[in-house]
Amino acid sequence: MPTWPQVYTPFLENLWLSALLASLPVGVLLGLIAFTKIKAHVSALFGLVTALLVAIRIY
Repeated sequence: MPTWPQVYTPFLENLWLSALLASLPVGVLLGLIAFTKIKAHVSALFGLVTALLVAIRIY
């Protein structure tokens, strides 16, 4: 049975860009809480949507 290789860096040449895109949902969550004074549960929904978009579109 062949194994499936897990890709941790979608941009193989640029590890920093891959790490930046992976940290984007956390940045959205904390940025909305800190700078826009949106409540935590609403910010969590925005972070979730961002994580889904990054996972579907990039990874």
